[in-house]
This record gives sequence, structure tokens and C-alpha cells, in this order.
Amino acid sequence: MDGAFWIEATFVVLFTPFAIIYPILLFVNRNLEDKPTRPAISDRRVLIAITTDGGAPNIVRKVITRLRTYALAAMDIVVVVEENDAFDYGVTRIAVPADFSPPNGSTSKHRALHYFSTWLGWRGYGSETYVVHLDDDSIVPKRYIEYVLGMDAEAGQGALRLRAIGDHLLSTVADFGRAINCAAYCAFFNERGRPLGVHGEGLVIRADIERELGWDFQPVCAEDLLMGHNIAQHGYRFDYIPGGIYIAPPTSARDFFEQRRRWMVHFYSSLRNIWALSRPTTLWFVWQYSAGGAVIAGLLVWVWILLTGIRTSYALDGGSTLNVAISLLMYQWQASQTGKVRWNLIALVLFIPVAVYVSATSLYFLVVPRSTRNTTIEKV
Repeated sequence: MDGAFWIEATFVVLFTPFAIIYPILLFVNRNLEDKPTRPAISDRRVLIAITTDGGAPNIVRKVITRLRTYALAAMDIVVVVEENDAFDYGVTRIAVPADFSPPNGSTSKHRALHYFSTWLGWRGYGSETYVVHLDDDSIVPKRYIEYVLGMDAEAGQGALRLRAIGDHLLSTVADFGRAINCAAYCAFFNERGRPLGVHGEGLVIRADIERELGWDFQPVCAEDLLMGHNIAQHGYRFDYIPGGIYIAPPTSARDFFEQRRRWMVHFYSSLRNIWALSRPTTLWFVWQYSAGGAVIAGLLVWVWILLTGIRTSYALDGGSTLNVAISLLMYQWQASQTGKVRWNLIALVLFIPVAVYVSATSLYFLVVPRSTRNTTIEKV
């Protein structure tokens, strides 16, 4: 009984503040997608930069084909690839030389991005151009680009949304939670000029600023998070960009765990630098990455209380129920964004299994031998 009391107390203390904040932020952010698009600035250009490791060339071609349907004269597309990627993407190809080594030893994606930032300088891109960064399986709608063509701020980002859902049910519903986080926290802080969480997909940076800052942070790091906060630290304004950034959930449990483990490895490798840039952001991510065990334990105790009728404390039982109820409603809200009722039913049935599934990433991070090797997931 004492053990159950302390588990439930930990669960309530850790999660009740955030459970309450979620619906508040979603309410505050409710009109962000209706932000008006300002008239395009006369000499403004947008450069879409798709960075790929060469593992999904056909997906990249599909993304490029979709972008071309927007028929925006002020938009260009480039693909940043490794030198050994000989695939014809049908657009300007920026090949990172095999022997390219940035001064700070950056590897993987941010090595390629740093080469791209130097390429911007060689080609003379300046304040007239805004770069929209995409991964090789992400896409933004036309409205997103149109907003960038008229935006005042020097950088910005929108909220994540899901596409190609259903290949793996647990991963899809789990990524509902990722989208909720973005719609609540990321959107709120982006709209107020300083980011909290920053992801690589849909990150917009004025070209001269990207040239100035570069991506050469260290060998292994959370480059998107560091870049976003580096931009703010240098006094440049951030903005929320409406329209959504569409990403595909992982297609297997292995890919899901590998993806999230990679995020954790990169975050903890960057801990000192992120702490120097933003202590609140550091603490927020540490809380997210380290509290997974409390979710599993707290939910199991809550289910045990429901089944047995044994009470640890009426106050704690109420707090646990509030946490579970708000989390359930948040997942239902995100499922409703698909426009298909079956996803509301799936999210309801899988609510507790998905909570365990997501929380298990912390265990996976601790048990699986840590490696700085960059792993990629199957793209759809």
C-alpha cells in the first residue's frame, strides 16, 4: 500500500501541472491557423532545402512533385545529398563531399546542413531569401510557403501534423502525442518570438542568418534544437507559421524506438550547450525524456485502484483520474484532426497500451547500448 501511495503521488506531482496546461494552451492557440498571410515582399524568395541520406529517393521525388504543384514563381527547390548519392531528383543537387569535415567535427545530418550553409555563402544568398528546411519525408502546404513570402520575423516554424497514418497503429497513436505537444507548447512559444521545442522539419531561417550561424555545433547533437535557440540567442525573431508540417509516423516498433532513442542520445549529447542557451527548454526536455517510468507505474496503479476499489488517498486518486482524463481527451482531440471517426476509436482502445509503448522508450534508451551512429527509419 505504501509503495502504491508513493508511485501515485509521484505520478500526480509530475504530470498534473502539464495536464492542466495542455488544454489551456490549445485554447490560447486556437486561432493560430487562421493567421492572415501578409502580401509577399517584392524581392522575397523561398528556397526549399530537402536534406536526405539517400535512403528514400522515391519519397523525395514525390515531395518535390507535390511542391511543384504550388506553382510559386518565387520558390526554388534544392536537395542536399551525400557525394555518393547519384539519384536524379530533378532539382539542383548539393552534394556534400565525402572528405568534408567541419571545424567542430559535426557528423550526420548537421554536417550536411553545415555544408549547405557554406554553399549559401558561395552562391551569394542573403536577406532576400528564406530557407525552408524539410526532411526527406516531410511536406508543407502552399499556405506555409505563402506565409513565409510575407513574414516579418527572421525565422519560424509551424506545428507538426501527421500524414501516411496507419502503417503501424501504436506508432501512429503515439505520434498523436507528438503532434499535441507541438500544437500546444511549440506553437505557443513560437508565436511569442522565442522557441521552446524546435524540430528539423519546416524550420525556416533567413539565408544570411543561416550562413552566419552555421550548423557546426559538435560531433553529435540535437542540431535543430540548438539552431532554433541559437537564432533566438542572437536576437533574431521567431514566428509561428500556419499551415502545418506533415510528417509520417514510423512504420514499425523498432523504427519508433530507434528514432526516439536517437533523439535522446542527441539531446543528452547537447545538454551543456542547450543549458547555456535556454535553461527552461533544457528542464522541459529532461522532464519529458526522464519521466516515462512514472507514466507506466502511475497508470498501472490507477488501473489497479479501479479494479480493486482500494484507495491510497482520495486526493491522489482524483489527481490520477484528472491526469488520465485530460490525456485521453487530448489524444481524442488529435485523433479528430484526421477527420475519421475510426481513429478516435483506435486511440481510445490503444490509450493505455500506447502510454506504456511511449514510456518504454526511456527503458530502451537505458538498456540498449548507446551509440553515436546515426540510424534511419523506413520512409513512406
